[in-house]
Amino acid sequence: MYGYDDVGGSEHVPPYWDYWLGQVGDSRYYNYYASVNGAKEYFGDTYDRDYFPDVVKNHSVKTLQDFITQSIGVPFLLVAAPSAARVPFTPAPQYSHVYDGKTAPRTPNWNHHSDDKHWLVRTTSVMDEAHINTSDTAFEQRLEALLSVDDLVGDIVATLDKGNVLDNTYIIFASDHGFQLGQFCIPGDKREPYEHDIRIPLMIRGPKIPKNITLHQIALNIDIAPTIIAMSGQEAPDEMDGRSLTPLLFSSLNGTLSGNHDDEGGEWRNDFLIDYHGQGGGKCGLSACPPPPLDDFHVTDASNNTYTCLRTLSSSENAIYCEFTMTDYVEYYDLTEDPWQLKNTAKTASQQVIAKQKARLQQLRECSGPSCRN
Repeated sequence: MYGYDDVGGSEHVPPYWDYWLGQVGDSRYYNYYASVNGAKEYFGDTYDRDYFPDVVKNHSVKTLQDFITQSIGVPFLLVAAPSAARVPFTPAPQYSHVYDGKTAPRTPNWNHHSDDKHWLVRTTSVMDEAHINTSDTAFEQRLEALLSVDDLVGDIVATLDKGNVLDNTYIIFASDHGFQLGQFCIPGDKREPYEHDIRIPLMIRGPKIPKNITLHQIALNIDIAPTIIAMSGQEAPDEMDGRSLTPLLFSSLNGTLSGNHDDEGGEWRNDFLIDYHGQGGGKCGLSACPPPPLDDFHVTDASNNTYTCLRTLSSSENAIYCEFTMTDYVEYYDLTEDPWQLKNTAKTASQQVIAKQKARLQQLRECSGPSCRN
């Protein structure tokens, strides 16, 4: 976590940033400390001054305005990362209750108990009315908190437009993880290898990028840094595992799509590694000890919720294969046949298929840099 003493404290400003705003710790909307260019500042509980998504917005807009005015024609990078919509899902006052009555999506795997999944999920009990209400309230408040992110994006775009640099600026919108709201009986969290947790939004606009096109190739968070480097006209270091998305976005100055190849001339990836180490505390190995009773077991994490997965997505295969390393448990889903991952077929699928998945997963575990990209 940024700002903690064991990682340099709030006076530490990472190299190369001309302006720095960093919340100390993680995910607070009010009553927090932040580093403003290395000076520790307290923000309280007053909306107009302290609400963190708006603090990020206001600092971003002011920094952009100053830079555009004072550094005409100089390239810049702005990263704006508000707390919304993370726990505790606190909406701004004007957006509170906007989505009252909204319920979390009742997907086929919503409140679905499954005995064929790994320990944490199969132990989780069906949600009762109280858990369902908690989950639905979280869904409402997440939507409401995201309205402040809409404001942030809108104000940044307006600032770029007013400064006459919008048409020469790339904008990347993404998140760090998905979220579950009742899927497989878990009221709300993000730590499972299923589609609702691992998928994220990714939208890019800017010069020479065609409008209103959806690309279906696999894009990962690790691709964002190489993409920014390529957009700046530089080459990413070899040690980066990700690859630039620019060949998929455009191939020449006329902005045409370039097909299914990467910036090194090879075929684009059709699989990737998912890796997570479960966070369990205390003697019980869970995220909260002592463990709750089995008839009310809704725990978000455990030390044995540690896994590596191979996610494959190509014209001929749409599947995920997972190994839970502390329990030797395996899950496998053909998402073409079972898009909601209702039935684990690790024991019934072709063992030739399973062996192939296992071997490829091991390759990705051991790769780094170029060997991960090819």
